[in-house]
Amino acid sequence: MSTTAPHPNNDAQAVLRPFLDVLRPASPITLPRETLYGAITHFLSTLPPPHLTDFIAVLVSSPSLWNSVANHFDQARHAVRLAVSAKVSGIDHSLQNVYFSSTRRRWIAQSWLNEVVNLVTTAEESRGRIHFSVGLLQGLGDVSPMDWGSGRIKVEEEVVLSLDRMLKTDGDESMVRDGLKLLSSSVLQIAEERLRVLQLKVYFRAHQNRCRC
Repeated sequence: MSTTAPHPNNDAQAVLRPFLDVLRPASPITLPRETLYGAITHFLSTLPPPHLTDFIAVLVSSPSLWNSVANHFDQARHAVRLAVSAKVSGIDHSLQNVYFSSTRRRWIAQSWLNEVVNLVTTAEESRGRIHFSVGLLQGLGDVSPMDWGSGRIKVEEEVVLSLDRMLKTDGDESMVRDGLKLLSSSVLQIAEERLRVLQLKVYFRAHQNRCRC
């Protein structure tokens, strides 16, 4: 009697569903922190596109993960950052003893990044979206050398535009402080020509605050 092995995508979906159910509610997440952030890194670096779509949509909009009261932004952002290196390591492992592996490595990495960027930039604007994008950008900087293609530019542009919106948020000083912190952690990963406008806006805002004192 023959048996059919379960398809890897089916296994991924079976594990993914309960994790997404944890992220969707506004109630506090009860998973151990190491499990939570490890799952973020794992799913982001291993899920195929059909499941990656649902995962990123839920992740960046999770009311519990990005709740300002819980304030675990740094750890969640770091989990996204680690996913980039994990993805590249997985690509390298799959291409062992393969002809033209460097070309295939670049193509697979760029395809993954483009897929992720497209999903993030079509999500609703949120605190989770900018933290995810900054973590992604930091992760790209961790992998060197790597030609990420136009996807890298799109990530930088997404970070700059999102930070611009955060820094000119009137009446929400916590959002502005968060934006300044994100800027300081990502500034070295943003090309000068994209950073210049944002730096000027930060300068003028700081100057205005000093004038009010």
